[in-house]
Amino acid sequence: MAIVQHRYQWLYVYGFVQPKTGKTLWYLIPRVNTEWLNLVSKKFAEDVGISPKKKCC
Repeated sequence: MAIVQHRYQWLYVYGFVQPKTGKTLWYLIPRVNTEWLNLVSKKFAEDVGISPKKKCC
């Protein structure tokens, strides 16, 4: 018999859905916190072409 310490690697999923079309973007991230939410939000904006001049939807 041996004592072991279970170690898990987790990924968290952020998903964004465009209601009219159902188009979905998924982002897998290693942790959930403000820093990662900001990074995902920035990446989402880049992926869909949102900018100060072009708004979403």
